[in-house]
Amino acid sequence: FYIAMYHQLLKQRDELSGEDDALPLRGATIETPIFLTMAERVRLHHTALEAALKLKEMAIVHAEGTESWEMASGVATIVDAESVVIALAPEGPGCAATIDVARHAAGWGARVIEVAPVASVDGADLLPIPAAAEEDLAPLTTVPPIALLAFALARRRGFDPDHPAWVERYHSQGLRHIVGVEEEG
Repeated sequence: FYIAMYHQLLKQRDELSGEDDALPLRGATIETPIFLTMAERVRLHHTALEAALKLKEMAIVHAEGTESWEMASGVATIVDAESVVIALAPEGPGCAATIDVARHAAGWGARVIEVAPVASVDGADLLPIPAAAEEDLAPLTTVPPIALLAFALARRRGFDPDHPAWVERYHSQGLRHIVGVEEEG
């Protein structure tokens, strides 16, 4: 499923810098607050954090992973028409809570993107995942569509996700964990 999505993006790679594409995050900049919400279970919260990291590292946008209950209380105070809310909503016990907070975010004016088997929020963009994708496998099923989205958005914004400009910052801190990126000099 994701391999096919990736190959489709590769075929379109040269077109991804166009202004008229249909990417769900079109127009996002470093100033666009993006919130990724997921059910409360710890493993799932880490999924939202990892998905947010993909957007930060590849597309150079501000993204924050949060749990549904935190989104409904703390983050809700700053969600507005300038925000994007990405609901990571595979089937499972937390799906209803995630969709509920995504509906509220849409009502507050936020642009909503669902990573789910089917669309549940009126007016939301959908990044589909297989219907059999369950909450327990969320790290494996919901992060890849966000990584593909981040890749496409990075290309559209003129960034090369394979050679990020921030690598020297990592190297200056002694970090060497970026696969495929060698230290220059």
